[in-house]
Amino acid sequence: MHATILLHRQLTEMYERERKYLKPYMDFRPNLKATFVTGKFYSHYDSRITEPKEVYIDMLTQYQEKTPKEKLPYPETTNQEYGWYTDPLMDKDYSDRRMQHGRKIHPHTQTETIIKMCVTKR
Repeated sequence: MHATILLHRQLTEMYERERKYLKPYMDFRPNLKATFVTGKFYSHYDSRITEPKEVYIDMLTQYQEKTPKEKLPYPETTNQEYGWYTDPLMDKDYSDRRMQHGRKIHPHTQTETIIKMCVTKR
């Protein structure tokens, strides 16, 4: 019984202090002269429109003009892998016939190349 009376007194004191010192506001009025801790891009009061510096604009345009190979150290997508490594893995040695598959000509393709060569000479 004694604990409930103490709890009641404590709660009433707390409510009285809140009523005395805290005043609820129905509408918000921001202090536009104060500096903000964190900026919020969607806030009407927080956005102070200023012109961006030329240095930042130049940095952005330089970054946008770069290709993915200049921006990144490795390909991020599978499509980038196809053109990423353009250096041949082996040096071309034309005396080695094992890797010269383009030099083998079939009779069907040979006649087609002869026809194309004759047409382009005209």
